[in-house]
Amino acid sequence: MALAYDFDGFRLDVPGRHLSYRGSRIKLTAKAVAVLALLAERAPEVVSRAEFEAVVWPEGFIEPANLTQTIYMLRKALGRHATLPPIETVNGRGYRLAATVVPGSVPAAASHAPAIEPSHRFGWPIAATLAAVVLALVMLVGAERTAADRSAADRQAGTPSGSTTHPQAAPAQRL
Repeated sequence: MALAYDFDGFRLDVPGRHLSYRGSRIKLTAKAVAVLALLAERAPEVVSRAEFEAVVWPEGFIEPANLTQTIYMLRKALGRHATLPPIETVNGRGYRLAATVVPGSVPAAASHAPAIEPSHRFGWPIAATLAAVVLALVMLVGAERTAADRSAADRQAGTPSGSTTHPQAAPAQRL
């Protein structure tokens, strides 16, 4: 097995257990890195479920959903940057990495670089929070202006703020 694999702008550092796309690291679980490493090593050949079990999960039987979920996570991570789906399902046979893979080596300093989350992953929650704060401020300012406008109108009418004018009936006269 090579120490690194390059494909479609991605670099998989096997000993460092991380994947990067054009220099930006993408966080993956250790099992996801192992699955991708096996796919890259065997590309463009098909890797069967039994081969994944023997290499990635040697501790024994795995639930079919474990491999399916790991492939799903890899497709999601790779799909953000790839124009075509890089991992293909070959029905009844397994999975294959549909990319031109170039084995390589990893410089000693690069394998211990800290993980950096791509900023686009956190873009929408930040934007949604900012939008909610702006909306709340607009509503607060609007409510204060409405109260101030009512207070000014009451002063012009000569009524105390917060009270309303009710015509009072003339007191009844006694005869």
